[in-house]
Amino acid sequence: MFACTGCRLAKITSLRVEDVDVAKRAAVVIGKGNKQRTVKFDAKCALAVDRYLRKRSEHKAADLPALWIGVRRRTPMTPSGIRQVIERRAAAALAVPPARPCGSLAGRR
Repeated sequence: MFACTGCRLAKITSLRVEDVDVAKRAAVVIGKGNKQRTVKFDAKCALAVDRYLRKRSEHKAADLPALWIGVRRRTPMTPSGIRQVIERRAAAALAVPPARPCGSLAGRR
């Protein structure tokens, strides 16, 4: 949702479950001056949010109004927590398997 909407992490972490409408692919965020604005997201993001909401309903803290809740804790996620998740996922996605010298051309003439 962070990447799909262009919202800042602080806005994403302040979302409540009731602020998100997966069917309309929209979320209501509170901006500067306490103004509400609607941000749209694409179908791929809607699918991911829908999957998250289904999984979230099984969490021990599912009764919290905050949309994003931590896996290990019963508290809403913070911007720092979401940043850490993004960094870990990015590092895992960019991980390169170690080189295998057995199949290299080194030493062949």
